[in-house]
Amino acid sequence: MPQSDCDIILADARALCDAYLGEIIPSEDQEPQRLHAAMRYAVFAGGKRLRPALALAVNRCLGGSDEACLPIMAAIEMLHTYTLVHDDLPAMDDDDMRRGQPACHKAFDEATAILCGDALLTLSMGCIAQHSARAVQFLSHACGSIGVVGGQQDDLDAENHELGPDSEALLMRIHERKTAALISVSCGLGALSADASDQDIAAFGEFGQHIGISFQMTDDLLDHTASSEDIGKTAGKDADQNKLTSLRVFGVDGTRERAAAHISAAQDVLAGFGDSANTLRGLADFIVNRNT
Repeated sequence: MPQSDCDIILADARALCDAYLGEIIPSEDQEPQRLHAAMRYAVFAGGKRLRPALALAVNRCLGGSDEACLPIMAAIEMLHTYTLVHDDLPAMDDDDMRRGQPACHKAFDEATAILCGDALLTLSMGCIAQHSARAVQFLSHACGSIGVVGGQQDDLDAENHELGPDSEALLMRIHERKTAALISVSCGLGALSADASDQDIAAFGEFGQHIGISFQMTDDLLDHTASSEDIGKTAGKDADQNKLTSLRVFGVDGTRERAAAHISAAQDVLAGFGDSANTLRGLADFIVNRNT
């Protein structure tokens, strides 16, 4: 069976990103060996490399070079991995599995996992600085207290939240910050790496925002419907922790409808980019239809 555009961009992003990461993340032989082993364990544990693939797909859509996108892809993946390592900690989401294997704090220990996340975050900023100061601003804005970190705080605060008139607004704030912010900035940075106009950077950021929300809604569905083996982490964890999720607010059918609506809105954003955006269209469909 021939590979789809989606399969090709995911494979290309993995190959390019992993080769670059392999060079810039210190070797396990370099002191402190335990910390560097944990960093490499967390980064090379698998995963789809979806966020780097989105950056690369936007870059190629706009005629950019793969080389210009390399530090951006690597920085995004290190930052994403840091958030996973910290999210899995007992003080956060308390999950023992990630990407089908023991979470970093289980494979090593909690203190090393904290330091691993700290080091990956720091290295990601140094990495993306190789592109431009503007890229650093984009990424740091997306991952700070009004982005990913703030979304995690809202997510923790919303555990055992009693459903009420404010529930939908709070849920969307969590989705927009914890998940969509990094996916959105991945798309925006892909455009930046292709020297795009501010208008195009904003358009691809909007595209990423929509698919990021759909991604999290699909994640909520999979936590309810898929097995731990399928999703590579503990299934049913959201319900066990009484988290505020799409399913609690919208129900299964309502969540599916809203996830599909955000993908449709994302596809609308791409209308002006013609056939060059077909890979991004495929990635959007992949996000809402995935089963892992």
